[in-house]
Amino acid sequence: DCTVTPAEHTIFDRDVLIEYRSVETPVIQLHGHLEDAGSLVFSKSGYSDLLGRAEYIEFLCDVFSTCTVLFLGCSLNDAYLSELRMRVWSTLRSTQASPLGFLLLPDCPVDLQESLYANEGLKVMSWNLSQLGWSPIEGYMEEMYSQSAMS
Repeated sequence: DCTVTPAEHTIFDRDVLIEYRSVETPVIQLHGHLEDAGSLVFSKSGYSDLLGRAEYIEFLCDVFSTCTVLFLGCSLNDAYLSELRMRVWSTLRSTQASPLGFLLLPDCPVDLQESLYANEGLKVMSWNLSQLGWSPIEGYMEEMYSQSAMS
């Protein structure tokens, strides 16, 4: 089960402990970052190593439980992330007015938008990309902030 422990968080970068310092807008790169090639996770064995670390799963549960998350450039194909969002959302949805997170996804079918909110607490911000290009993003950012737990 996911438990909310809003105290100190610790981010794990492979075998190195990195203390999480509270910043106004943290960016968490779950699959690593290019500045540290050793932090990148793209292989099945890399995922197995990461998912085998209880502290990693606990950290994600804490983030989903206490923060409003903006998903950018996501395929939503990571089953373990969907499962974690579903567990947290099933616990929080009756007491939380704001979604767990937002997903910017052009041309997303309405039925998928409804399913993602109902099951995982993700509010999809979608638009017709061929007609509007990327221009709606600024307005969506303002809307997401007003609907988030941060507002």
